[in-house]
This record gives sequence, structure tokens and C-alpha cells, in this order.
Amino acid sequence: MITLTEKDFDENGFFINKSYFNADNDRYEFLDNLEIDAKRSIFGKSIFVRGYQVVQGNQIVQGNQVVRGYQDVRGYQVVQGNQLVQGNQDVRGDQDVRGYQDVRGDQVVQGFKLLKSKGIISINFIGSRKSATKFLFTRDNGIMVKCGCFFNTIDIFKNRVIEVHKDNQHSAEYLNAIEYAVKMYDYYKQLEAGE
Repeated sequence: MITLTEKDFDENGFFINKSYFNADNDRYEFLDNLEIDAKRSIFGKSIFVRGYQVVQGNQIVQGNQVVRGYQDVRGYQVVQGNQLVQGNQDVRGDQDVRGYQDVRGDQVVQGFKLLKSKGIISINFIGSRKSATKFLFTRDNGIMVKCGCFFNTIDIFKNRVIEVHKDNQHSAEYLNAIEYAVKMYDYYKQLEAGE
């Protein structure tokens, strides 16, 4: 077991322990199970974990991430590249993976178990925020929506959009995204039922 603590990160949360850096692969490599006991952990390169990973706080990876076991993140997680988790994944806070994501086991985000065929879609640069709106495709609770500080069901999100934006451009963008998300959720549910 490798345990990283606050001493392995600078005052801004950046990882500073160079003993785990593999220059040949241009990434940090942890060849055992990894536990990170720090409020914030920011890795300026890709990371590879041979075993499971437990993160007590928030995590940012400015590259790709490979975890050969399960992953448990107690805060939020941002991966600016691709992510492969070969076990189950449980992220207690919000999750933002900018590249391709492949979770081989069950995936749970903010307490909701996601569909295996496709857990999350993100539609970017829409609405009044001109930002990403995420649709989480859950197994038991339908579609959950994360838009800014809003996090609730797709029906409540739709009602809120109509109430706030009435019939303007932002409303049209959000409502079209909702329609697309519902169609894709139905498609992925059918895929999963056929497995």
C-alpha cells in the first residue's frame, strides 16, 4: 500500500514527490494500491495505479488516468485526459472526465449507480451559463442533471428551465438537450437490457 499525505503535495495541492515519476512513460506510476489522504491532489501528468485507489479529498489529473483495481474518490474528480478503471468506481462528488472514460465495473457518481453502457453525457456551451450540462444515466433513478449548482431529476430541471427562461434561446438550447438526453437514455437502457 502506498499512502500519500499532505506532505506529498505543495500548498496549492500539486503533487511534488518525484520518486514516483517514470520519465520513460512520462507519468506518475504507483505499482501497488494507492491511498491519497489529502484535501486536494493535483497531478500535473498522467497517473497509473497498479492496484486500487482511494482518494480522501478532491482529485485533479492533468493527463490520463489508469487504475487497475477499484477507485473510491470521496470528493470531486477531474481527469483532463482519458480514464480507465478496471474495477468499480465510486465518486462521492461531481466528476468531469474530459476524454474517453472506460469503467469496467459498476460506476457510482454522487450516490447514483450509472448505466454500464453509457453513464454520463455532457453537452457543452449551452444555456445561460454557456457551459457544460451533464446528464447522468442512472440504473434506478432515471436521468439526473448537473448544471452549475443545480443537481436534480431531468423533470425538475425541465420545469426549472421553462420557469426561468420561458421561451428564449437558452430555453430552446436546454429543452433540445433534454430531448436528446431522453432519447439517448432510452437507447442505452435498451442496449443494457440486451446484454
